[in-house]
Formats: sequence, C-alpha cells, structure tokens
Amino acid sequence: KQARVTQIYKYGPKTDMDDYRPISVISVVAKLFERVGFNQLYSFFDSNELLVGQQSVFR
Repeated sequence: KQARVTQIYKYGPKTDMDDYRPISVISVVAKLFERVGFNQLYSFFDSNELLVGQQSVFR
C-alpha cells in the first residue's frame, strides 16, 4: 500500500519546519481492504482457538 505524507501545523512560527508533524494519508479503499482482511484473520484465529486468553496486547 502507498501513503501520501503531508505536514500538519502544530504551533509556533509557521516558517519553522520543526513546528509541523507528518501524517500519512492512505486511500479509503486501502483502509477498507485492511479492515476486512484483519476481521477475517481475527475470526479465523478466534474460532480455531489460536489466540491465548491471557494475551491482550496484540489482539
């Protein structure tokens, strides 16, 4: 997937590049496919009991 990086102004003088933060903008279609893929994988792992009950960080 590809993203377009753009700068968002934070505070301070607008001429100082340190006062901007980068954000990545990806297409809605890419976000949708990513979400659908995640939901399918999560459902598969959950239904086959491949996720440990004590695991909470990467769920």
